[in-house]
Amino acid sequence: MSLSATTKTRILIYLVPIVILLSLAVLSKWHLLGTSVVADQAKSNHNMKRLNYVIALPQKEAKKINFSLDPDDSDLLFNYTVLNNLIGTLVKTGLSGKVEPYLAKSWEVFDGGKEWLFTLKDNIRCSDGEPITATSYVENLKRQLHSYSKRSSVLLFDKIEGWDSFKKGLPESDLGLTSVNGNQIHFKFTEKVEWGIELLRMPYFGYWCAKNFVDGHFSTPNGFVASGPYTVKEFLSDKTTIVMQSRTDLVTSSDGPKEISITSSFLSGNLTSGPYQTYYLGATVPSEISNLQDFRLVKSQPTMLMAMILTPRSGGIFESVENRVAFHKQFLLIRNDYLLPSKSYTPTNYFYSISPSKLPELSVGKWTVPKNVEIKLTLPSRITHQERLTLLKMVEDVFGKLGTKASIIEEQGLSISEWRKRANSNQYYDIKITTVDSGANFINPCTQMIFCSTLGASFPDPSGKICSLVKKYEATQRPVDQEYVETFNSALESDAAVIPLFNMGYAWLYSKDIDENSISNMIEAPSFDNLKLN
Repeated sequence: MSLSATTKTRILIYLVPIVILLSLAVLSKWHLLGTSVVADQAKSNHNMKRLNYVIALPQKEAKKINFSLDPDDSDLLFNYTVLNNLIGTLVKTGLSGKVEPYLAKSWEVFDGGKEWLFTLKDNIRCSDGEPITATSYVENLKRQLHSYSKRSSVLLFDKIEGWDSFKKGLPESDLGLTSVNGNQIHFKFTEKVEWGIELLRMPYFGYWCAKNFVDGHFSTPNGFVASGPYTVKEFLSDKTTIVMQSRTDLVTSSDGPKEISITSSFLSGNLTSGPYQTYYLGATVPSEISNLQDFRLVKSQPTMLMAMILTPRSGGIFESVENRVAFHKQFLLIRNDYLLPSKSYTPTNYFYSISPSKLPELSVGKWTVPKNVEIKLTLPSRITHQERLTLLKMVEDVFGKLGTKASIIEEQGLSISEWRKRANSNQYYDIKITTVDSGANFINPCTQMIFCSTLGASFPDPSGKICSLVKKYEATQRPVDQEYVETFNSALESDAAVIPLFNMGYAWLYSKDIDENSISNMIEAPSFDNLKLN
């Protein structure tokens, strides 16, 4: 059960999104970047070191991705790709997958992990000149934490001294988040916190410059102000393409991209292979691409999980655990008839491959659903038309075998925020087929973010057994062991609300004029200032 520090760090890096929902692109409903823009701009790319980053759409008919710069949407993978480069955080993920200082120049851990002290770099500013100081960073983070706490557990920050009073809006003078010595940020927790520093790399907890807010609410009528290595040069009115420009005060390398265009497009035929092209493919390398040999194909480990959620919403057909168990049991009987065609998808019956390979031992559930029923369902957008049809036919077949004809309702045209609210509430859809970056192995904070926080994938825990397990191991600071694995699997099976379907990983195409030593497969989205353009 033991993991190396690098592996553990990498797993947490992939949370959020979570698990990290990041309900992650596959977990989410939207994607980035486009090829027509790429082709038009290719001639000038070399001289100005302009990188085009194109996110593959799964089919020609798919809508282009609409990006959001709102902090509440920052865990969705394609928004994260943008905001990871616009928002400065105390730490960032390096090429090796390890966390490294960024706005902070160093940090120390004291009192057995109960206190952290970050020292900020000198003379750091937002793109509009706003100074980033220890005092302003603390006030900034307090504002964001208070906002997030209204809808969710805020993970490790729930353990900061004085948190309960702060969350209620009471005087916060005793909150264990303070600025000290002019340029240092001090975190003080009520208990030892493991693997928490990695979460500080997420844009959620980065520095959101003051002019991005009006009366305490996110609003950018005069343009987005960045605290990270890039700033917004152009953001199309339809939100489908964003152009970022490097900040000379934060990007010191002359080899990195000076401009980055991010959009989404269906990929087919001969792709533009240079200068400076990157294509994010998701789980599947499109068969329509005819010149793969012109690129470097980079694949991550299969840390993504596609799962089917039977939402136990009030008044829904899966509010009944017996209906969920009956559906799950019937699904296991037909699942091998519905394998996705791509080799990128590996069927699984468990959250993690270290779990036993045997099928879940489910009791017989009593099916009490009418013979005709309407089902509200949502699917990941990052799947092909054929994959979508396969998943829909699988769901219809399970209902049919149980004696129910299901009329499936899929909603189209929702904004990111609308879809997110519905999906994360677990009170709207009957079935969610979604993906989450769950990592390669059990880690308690990962489980917490997936099942016990809407900042992550918001997987249901109808019996409360999984979140009770998380709290038990938090309170005793026990490492994950066989008892943890068995308790988790038992709760997942008896609740029958989350059905694992497939494991998969990420894939990218990089043009060969991008230095391969500056490319990492250890992170879910690139930090563009790490790339070196030849």
